[in-house]
Amino acid sequence: MTKTIKSMLRVDAPNSPKLEEMLDAAIAENADEIILDMEETEYICSVGLRALIGTQKKLRDKTCKFIIRNVKPDIMEIFKVTGFTGILTIE
Repeated sequence: MTKTIKSMLRVDAPNSPKLEEMLDAAIAENADEIILDMEETEYICSVGLRALIGTQKKLRDKTCKFIIRNVKPDIMEIFKVTGFTGILTIE
């Protein structure tokens, strides 16, 4: 089963817990693949980045794939600068 989650406009301190809850729910459902669609996301801060890395760590010993899609150029630049492109699967 693939679970697709739509990210919010801003992945910041107020919104990050909600995103983390959605990702944790997908993990709890034993999804084979979790896709985070960031098409609408225009901003991400360190708290949001921590939520993404936290999800990746939770899946380390599972067979579930965590894929991030539709990343805007500004967000992709943040992923590159922070080294997240080597840790996360970004399509």
